[in-house]
Amino acid sequence: MSTIHDTSRELLFAHWRKSIRDAALVIREGDSTTRIGLADFQSPREMVELVVKDPAFYTRTLTLGSLGLGEAY
Repeated sequence: MSTIHDTSRELLFAHWRKSIRDAALVIREGDSTTRIGLADFQSPREMVELVVKDPAFYTRTLTLGSLGLGEAY
């Protein structure tokens, strides 16, 4: 059974996969790593690393947008 955080995560990942074209987003969650965007990182400035420690991050970001993202930071 999926939780609201799992659903929020999948929705955000789908959005980021459609939106990120000229950069790379690396998301680390525990032992898991997900890469979205450029497959080969040519320059460190093209890559952003996001470390998620609480799955509520996805729900807050999805429901509150940039405010939720900022608060989660």
